[in-house]
Amino acid sequence: MTDSLVKEMISSRASDAVLKQKIEEILSDSESGIIFAFEGSDEKIVFTKWIEKIDPELEYSIFLCQGKGNSKKLSNVCQRDIEGDLKRSVFIYVDRDFDDLEGFGYKRNVFKTDMYSLENYVCTPLTVDKILQYEFPLHDEKLLREEIINIFENTLSDFLLLTKELNRKLYVASKDGAGIKGKPEKISKICDVTLNSVSPKNPAVENTVSYIKNPSPENLLKFSNEFETLDKFTRYRGKFVLYFMQKWITLLADSFKSREAPWFDKFADGYTVSRCELTLGSYASKCKYPIQLPDFLKIVREQVSSREMELDTLEM
Repeated sequence: MTDSLVKEMISSRASDAVLKQKIEEILSDSESGIIFAFEGSDEKIVFTKWIEKIDPELEYSIFLCQGKGNSKKLSNVCQRDIEGDLKRSVFIYVDRDFDDLEGFGYKRNVFKTDMYSLENYVCTPLTVDKILQYEFPLHDEKLLREEIINIFENTLSDFLLLTKELNRKLYVASKDGAGIKGKPEKISKICDVTLNSVSPKNPAVENTVSYIKNPSPENLLKFSNEFETLDKFTRYRGKFVLYFMQKWITLLADSFKSREAPWFDKFADGYTVSRCELTLGSYASKCKYPIQLPDFLKIVREQVSSREMELDTLEM
């Protein structure tokens, strides 16, 4: 075993020990005795909205893992917890992504989205309909809402088609372990957006993204074929979809402010759009949560009840 590998193993163990210590510190100060660990701030914003919808009385402490890699590390720390306290107290929420739960140790306390990520649940025609009712003054304009939503659906579909090869590259990189560089972090790097259309950049965005290590021809073909089976609305990268929807809704708000025809020219000047509500948290409160989330929260409740019974027994 090389010196560098030994150092890496020692560093990894030390990191795990620090992580376990941090979790134990949070638990020692937690009245609920339960920790919900989220990948990052966006996951915290969305999942807490969903959890409040399902079980508003549930109390828990929050830990941010700062990435799926650290969520995986926390899962493995729970797996190695011999006494089992962490297994009963820590619940981890992650996006499915393209790698599912690969590398996770103890999985019973891990909630994974069925779709690629939380953004795929948030960025839907249903959410747009509620935005039009609540943030735009279109609550009594059903036919107009339907027309606008139809345009949104068509433009979203075009966007997903435009980003197909980009998503394919990310899928292959994830499955092969090739790694990726140059991944776009804003809509302006992906395409130009109007309310009715999307236009590719030059060069096309997939040509600005590259593998860190080229996959073998066999893996490239294998994983490329696998990618073809994915549903574009639910299994393409959700962050890109959120970039698109945020841009599209902003353009719609601009169109309303200018009272542009054919949709908004009839509205009086007194009507406004609540732009402060055009946020991820607001979207999360309007969309449908994952159908399996209530069952996962029942498991949490069972652990809470079990812990309370143990404490009552000790106090007797």
